[in-house]
Amino acid sequence: MLTLLQIIPVILRKGLVLAFFFTSFVFPLLAQEFRAIELDLEAEEHEKRGEKQIADEKRARSTEIRKKNFSRSSNAVVPTETSQKPFPPYTSGNHAFLGGNWEIGFRGNVPSAFFKSGKEWAFDNKEVIFQNGSPYLPRSVIPYQNESALPYIVEKGSITSQKTIPTLQLSFIATNKKWGFEYSNLPLQGTSEHLAFDFNQQFARYNTNFQLYDHRFMFKIYEELDQERWFTWDFGMRTGGWQTESSYLSPTLNQAGDLKESARFLAPSAGFRLYQSLINYGRFEFGSDFFYTPLAALQYERRFVKDGIIDPFGNSIPGYQAYKVESSRPLEMQISGFDLNLTYSFVLMDFHRFSMGAKASYYTWSANESKAPNFTALSSEALGLGIMNWYTTSAFYEADGEGKRASRYISMFNYFIGYNYVF
Repeated sequence: MLTLLQIIPVILRKGLVLAFFFTSFVFPLLAQEFRAIELDLEAEEHEKRGEKQIADEKRARSTEIRKKNFSRSSNAVVPTETSQKPFPPYTSGNHAFLGGNWEIGFRGNVPSAFFKSGKEWAFDNKEVIFQNGSPYLPRSVIPYQNESALPYIVEKGSITSQKTIPTLQLSFIATNKKWGFEYSNLPLQGTSEHLAFDFNQQFARYNTNFQLYDHRFMFKIYEELDQERWFTWDFGMRTGGWQTESSYLSPTLNQAGDLKESARFLAPSAGFRLYQSLINYGRFEFGSDFFYTPLAALQYERRFVKDGIIDPFGNSIPGYQAYKVESSRPLEMQISGFDLNLTYSFVLMDFHRFSMGAKASYYTWSANESKAPNFTALSSEALGLGIMNWYTTSAFYEADGEGKRASRYISMFNYFIGYNYVF
């Protein structure tokens, strides 16, 4: 416990400090203010007596005293708001460099894809249902060329990623807020299974792995509609593609097969974005993109193996037979599509943007199969079977009576959450 003798020196020291403060700063200031008041009163008395010149001199002396004591020095630093924070959608950090403001971050994506083969029309065309006495065998809606062993299939026609897929986000806005650019990408990875069967108790099981990637780089031109609403014209390029690996096994038919194919494209793209500012540095974004290109390519490779086959003339040939069909060069392919985007984001502590939203993408594509493929077979009988099966699973067969193969369709829906660091 502190004793009185220990406390008194502390009190004395603090008292001396306070006394020094008042004698050095407060008392002189009060004395000068009293002198200024006295001069004001004397000036009023001189004005009453008509001595205007003396009154003005004393009032000037009073003003000089107050100016000296209460006005800021010319060298004083006065904190002022030299520039206001950019209004959303340009709520960014205060560190512009390389000509503008940058954002970089990532998104966690949960995409799903739905496929449609365009094959349904074939059942309405008698010339397509039967050709050369053989029935039309439907294929999976996911791969482009996937030989079907049996006429009936049960397939859900969709793939959903089993895990969240991260992607990179990058955007730039010029200092003048007139232009910028943006990079984003959309991936998909997943598997699908389906069955094929007939009424003679034959069946086959199919398994398909599918991967898709779509990279989008857009140049943006900004237009201010009003203080809280902005519009951008987007022009740029998209590049991407997909890979498919599909296999099947039929123990009742003693046969198996697999398929590998890859597609790639480079397409010009154009679209728009509408940005609406919300409270607390929030931003609502809606937009769409359109793209089309004939500069796409498709490559495929299909293999088949069977224990005992029947040749085109109906002769039974025992033993294992196998063949492979592959594209001799990439097939010409055309692709078109569009996106719909909906995003909400907000900025915390000036440098951290959090976002959530959804994106829908639609792809329509078809390939030109006018070029014959390469065939590899273990025997002449297997080669003949491979040529026949290629014919009945290609556009040459399916296009009879129609002139071209029906287009394929991919619909993707992606839900995401993201984080960007705002410089």
